Amino acid sequence: NRNGNLWDKRQVQKILQSPIYTGKVKWKTNLYQGIHQPIITEKSFQEVQLIFKKRYRIRPDKYTYALLRRLVFCDDCGCPMTPSHSINHQKKRYDYYRCTSTLSAEKGRSKCRFKYVGFKQLESRVINLLLSLSKESYFIIIENKVLKHNQEIKQQILQMKEDIRLLEDKFTAIKDKKDKYLDSLIATNFTSRERQLINDRINEIEADEKQLKGKLMKLEFEATQKDDEIIDLTNLKKLFITFKANHETFSGNQLKDFVLSTIKRIDYDPEKLRIKFKTLPWLLSFDI
Repeated sequence: NRNGNLWDKRQVQKILQSPIYTGKVKWKTNLYQGIHQPIITEKSFQEVQLIFKKRYRIRPDKYTYALLRRLVFCDDCGCPMTPSHSINHQKKRYDYYRCTSTLSAEKGRSKCRFKYVGFKQLESRVINLLLSLSKESYFIIIENKVLKHNQEIKQQILQMKEDIRLLEDKFTAIKDKKDKYLDSLIATNFTSRERQLINDRINEIEADEKQLKGKLMKLEFEATQKDDEIIDLTNLKKLFITFKANHETFSGNQLKDFVLSTIKRIDYDPEKLRIKFKTLPWLLSFDI
């Protein structure tokens, strides 16, 4: 390519599927005739797209059974790990998750230390980990962090409620002050100049009142959001206990649905797994 590197197959595919070479330009989801000269015919372009479509139809997803697909990341380089396979001389197939840093055209150049891990090797570790979390001795790892997290959130909520109370007191004081000015306008015969000065002061108070009300509404909204950050420890524990009780009856799809609904991300290292559960705001590290 223009940088002197070998073309990556994904770059080639992107070029082959781009309508720009037929003289068109794409804006959002629509195609328009451009003013540049096409370098291939529309017919040739459509023939190429047809090849892609046919290959897609005759090559169904071979890795639909990959339990951890789109969840696994390499803990060494941070790249996603994608399902892949190889076939040995005995025609035996070996399925594994492969660090995408190894997919570049210049083979062997990846500096990643954790290039591959077998399906069964990684998936069994994750399943065993989920099962172990139903035990008190393992769940305590999560429980201690959750209790500390919830305590911190509750302290923050208490502080926010105190701030709200102070703002409400201040808001009431400003409102009372404005009412006194209004009452004085009704009850006292002021000169036009004095009335103008009082009206100006009322306008200033109303501006302060409006600003204070905005702060109050913002803080009340933030307090409500903060309340949602409290983690229900009982439901979390029940999740793992229910999984242990029922996992043997799960079909492949049910098992995958459970994993996808429970786990957001897995960082793989041969000696440890770091897992981000969807109900927890942090990655948890587990030794293997």
